[in-house]
Amino acid sequence: MSTFEVIRGVTWTLRKLLTDNLEVSPVTITLVPPDGAISGVSGRRVNLYLYLVEENGYLKNQEIPGQGSPGAYGHPPLSLNLHYMMTGYSESDVSIDRDLVAQEALGDAMRVFHDFAILTPDRVVMDPTLLGEFEQVKITLQPANLDQLTKVWAAMPQANYRCSVAYNVSVVQIESKLPRRTPLPVKTRRLHAATTGRPRIAAVYRTPALPNDPKGDFRAAVTQSLTIEGSGFHAVQTWVRLGGLDPIPVIPSTDGLIQITVPDATYPPVGANPPLPIAPGDQLQPGPQLVEVRIQRNGGGVEGGLDRGATFSEPQVEVSNQTVFMLVPGITSVAPNPATSTDLLTVKGTRLFKSGMQSLVLVAGAAIEVRVPRAGDPWSIPVDTQVQVALTAVAANPALPVPHPYPVRVQMNGALSVDEPSLNLQ
Repeated sequence: MSTFEVIRGVTWTLRKLLTDNLEVSPVTITLVPPDGAISGVSGRRVNLYLYLVEENGYLKNQEIPGQGSPGAYGHPPLSLNLHYMMTGYSESDVSIDRDLVAQEALGDAMRVFHDFAILTPDRVVMDPTLLGEFEQVKITLQPANLDQLTKVWAAMPQANYRCSVAYNVSVVQIESKLPRRTPLPVKTRRLHAATTGRPRIAAVYRTPALPNDPKGDFRAAVTQSLTIEGSGFHAVQTWVRLGGLDPIPVIPSTDGLIQITVPDATYPPVGANPPLPIAPGDQLQPGPQLVEVRIQRNGGGVEGGLDRGATFSEPQVEVSNQTVFMLVPGITSVAPNPATSTDLLTVKGTRLFKSGMQSLVLVAGAAIEVRVPRAGDPWSIPVDTQVQVALTAVAANPALPVPHPYPVRVQMNGALSVDEPSLNLQ
């Protein structure tokens, strides 16, 4: 098992490899930063410096083969790449042949790493921490350019730059000490089978008010009806999920048609049970809302041990594809009507205001923001079902024809109302 000592073990093994196989003699192998002071060492030497340790991303989530149960999971080993810088030194820094001696030692050390690129116990004396590991330790000459190497030397202001080479040593693994988790074994095999496909939604739109009204408008306000077209809706039980609400039980009109009212503050009643309230924080707000159909069918399958098994039957829930509709504000009335630019316009409806969401009343080319009144403002505090705005904004357009009827719309959280009652401006 790899322990935290494996990094030290790799460095020791590399030094031992160089010591046993260099042809140039005598050469001392040192393991210090290039600017480190060394006492008691004379003559030529080769310095091996570990300057960077990084994680090996390819093995980040891979368990060590053969370690523990095949089904264990949770804490794979830490896989590392070690980056070394190797530098040659001569006997004297003042000799005219200083670099020749250093280059000779460096070239011999590079030859050793080239000949022993893969560290195996049958060829190399290895530190005990590396014995029995699954991943072999490999030495690769790293293509580091002058700019990369000088950055390392620049971090050591007391050292003069020397010709160096970089090596990548991989992969070194440190085993986690945290316990692994093993799932329970399968006691009984269960194979489910379905004879029909899951439900499918083809279109969602606001139910036309009259039979001849056009279809396809995906905008709807609370208390308005949605039509869902598709297939596979008939089942023992069918639900429709709207936004973040709980699935709502429905009875499909046909196997390919469902109509459902968008709930406001309560869920539709189920049988003789009274309607359940929807928490204020869970109520649908203007904006795109998810639509999903769920059905429950009697499913079957086979279960058993290593024999042929036995058939079983149990309810199964299948979920359709997902689509969206746009929940919009609803307008039921505007007052006063007719009105002038000096009046306060009162708009009543649903989902007209919510704190933290922008709400605008659009009339006569003006977009009037709905906001909480400050000191001196004449309008009342806006609520979900009623807002007031000052019509003075429409007087800013001198070309506005009056008297004239103008549609009134509300835009809440980017969703524009469908209802457009007419306001007669005087």
